[in-house]
Amino acid sequence: MAKRALITGVTGQDGSYLAELLLEKGYEVFGVIRRLSASNSWRIDHIVDRITLVQADLLDQLSLIKAVERADPHEFYNLAAMSFVPASWDQPMLTGEFNSQGVTRALEAIRRGTEFVSEWRKGYRARRDRLVAGLIGAGFELEPPRAALYLFPKTPAWLGADSRAAAKTLLDGARVATVPGIVFGPEGEGHLRFSFSVSDEMIAGGVEALATYAGASASATPGRR
Repeated sequence: MAKRALITGVTGQDGSYLAELLLEKGYEVFGVIRRLSASNSWRIDHIVDRITLVQADLLDQLSLIKAVERADPHEFYNLAAMSFVPASWDQPMLTGEFNSQGVTRALEAIRRGTEFVSEWRKGYRARRDRLVAGLIGAGFELEPPRAALYLFPKTPAWLGADSRAAAKTLLDGARVATVPGIVFGPEGEGHLRFSFSVSDEMIAGGVEALATYAGASASATPGRR
């Protein structure tokens, strides 16, 4: 089985040469690239079909952890850095983030890796499922998202179709903050956006408050029991 190597800075001079060398030695090579508006991958154009590119950034811890999880490397080469000297003088704080804190993040990604991402996903899914169940119980119509950190359900009859009014009603009556769907365009009218990128305690409290308020509002609505 071929060894796997993960390289940050793979589009740089040293990184591209290292990628070539490892390929010659039979490695499976993963290269970390940043999302840029203009491509700077010309140094690896001749081998790009032989390596796997993974989007990550030394300024973003979670993206590095995900890169490590995807590559599951035997070897990790951290060659990304602010290496253009004039720019390092003009942007000293950014240089420090890349060349110092970036190394720390890379080491932390190796240390925590799969275990951290697995726990993060587990918590994310638990909060999502709890909020989905709470909203459905309160009469909202929705489809659970696959990746987003929010839900965008259709408002129930007891709240009405005016998303601004519905958001204000929930904020005033249940102390539950939402975003009216209309702010995302006409297609969003009649919907509310609920975020679950918050703590378990906030989700639990919000679901409980929503259930209590929904029950009281439904009972007070003519024709509802």
